[in-house]
Amino acid sequence: MTAPKRTAIRARWIIAFDSRGHRLLRDGVVVLEGDRILHVGPRFDGRVDETLDVSDRVLTPGLISTHAHIAGSPLDRSFIEDRGSPQFWYSGLFEMLGRGG
Repeated sequence: MTAPKRTAIRARWIIAFDSRGHRLLRDGVVVLEGDRILHVGPRFDGRVDETLDVSDRVLTPGLISTHAHIAGSPLDRSFIEDRGSPQFWYSGLFEMLGRGG
């Protein structure tokens, strides 16, 4: 059995996740092994089969939602609304709904 292909993707900006939440990583690398994410960080010293340079892009591994209402909402909502509660996957919807009766 052959080892899955390892691909390193180098990006100027990576929206990554650690145990505390999403973080913006500048000049980092995402390493894929087959169809799974092996590593996200500032560098990777292991073996790779292919390296892609996407320094002109924002990389969001792991299906991280980049949805935001920055320009289309009043100043008191937009980004705040999209941060929401971690209990509800950071959705602001539950904060805006009135209580049913």
